[in-house]
Amino acid sequence: MSGTPAGSRLQVANPPPPPPPEVEEAAEPAAGSLGAPQGANWIGISLAVVSVLLVVIGALMYWNNAKQGKSVLPSRGDGPVFSKRSTSKRIGSKPAAKDDEQDASTAPKTPSTAKSLDDLKVSTITLQRTPGSSLVYAVGTVRNDSDHQRFGVRLELDVFDSGGKRIGPAKDYIAVIEPHKEWRFRALVPFARTVSAKVAKITEQE
Repeated sequence: MSGTPAGSRLQVANPPPPPPPEVEEAAEPAAGSLGAPQGANWIGISLAVVSVLLVVIGALMYWNNAKQGKSVLPSRGDGPVFSKRSTSKRIGSKPAAKDDEQDASTAPKTPSTAKSLDDLKVSTITLQRTPGSSLVYAVGTVRNDSDHQRFGVRLELDVFDSGGKRIGPAKDYIAVIEPHKEWRFRALVPFARTVSAKVAKITEQE
């Protein structure tokens, strides 16, 4: 009877079984998983830096091409790419050419030759007596045979008596003679015995 109680005490004093090994194995992946986000962050930062560098390089290339007047956009097909500057010149040159043609068509024509007194042609001079009066006029025409207007034209005549002696001058004046037009002058001769007259000189205002 004394052996039975001793056997029951030995069964109660047995140590507990060791913990299952799965707990340690599960703890290891948990510890390793803490480093994964750090690696992913470095990769994301590297990609962001590369993207920023690409954007900066692309912006610099675009600015350089724009400064040189080159087009950064490819043209259709395989043909040459024309710069924006040359295109703008071609487009802007057409209205300028039209303006030049319009100005040339509306501009007054420039006379082909310079002024000369030789272009003022005097016709034959005759004497006209006023009926019932002693007044005598030397009459004729002066033709402006040029492309210029002639301003302040003054005609001076020498008058002669029957013996061919010069007895005095006769004068007439006109403000303007138009190109290729005639002025009919009528110079008063203050000498009743005048029988002839001829041109002494002709002048114009400069």
